[in-house]
Amino acid sequence: KEHVTYKIYKSKKNFYKHHFKTLQSKVNFKIEKNIHIKNYFKGDLKAKKIAIWGLSFKPETDDMREAPSINLIKSLVKAGAVVNAYDPQAIYEAKFYLEGLKINYFDNKYNALKKSDAVILVTEWKEFRSPDFDRMINLMNGNVFIDGRNQFNHDYMNSIGFHYSQIGVK
Repeated sequence: KEHVTYKIYKSKKNFYKHHFKTLQSKVNFKIEKNIHIKNYFKGDLKAKKIAIWGLSFKPETDDMREAPSINLIKSLVKAGAVVNAYDPQAIYEAKFYLEGLKINYFDNKYNALKKSDAVILVTEWKEFRSPDFDRMINLMNGNVFIDGRNQFNHDYMNSIGFHYSQIGVK
C-alpha cells in the first residue's frame, strides 16, 4: 500500500513541478516581451503603434486559451500603446478574449504594420517565416522587430535596417 501511495504522491509532485515550469516559462515570455518593447521606447509606450503578428496559442489554430498574446496586448494597451493585431485564423476568438480593449484588427500582416513603431512576432505561423522585409520597413514608421519565436538571424535582421531583438537569447 505504501509503495502505491508513494508512487501516486511522486507522480502528482512531478506533474505539478512540470506544470509550474510551463507556467513559469509563459510568464517569463510575457515579461521579457514587455521589457524588450519598453526598453526600445525608454519605458514610454503612450501612442506608440505596436503591430502584433500572431494571436493564437499556437500556429494552425484559432485557439486563444492561454495565448501569450492576451496578456501582452493587455499590458501594451494599459501602457497607452495602440495595438494593431493580425492572425490568420484567431481574430474572431481574440475579439472574445480581448473584449473591451481598443485594438485594431487587420486582415493581413502588412496592413497591420502601416505606420507602426514596432512589430512583435508572437505565434510562429508559416506565413511569418519569409516576409518581405523591404516592404515591412517601408510600411513602418519605426524599425523595431521583437521576435518571440527566434525565427530570424539577428545579424541579418540588423543589417537590413531593423532594431532586432530575440526573446530568450542574450
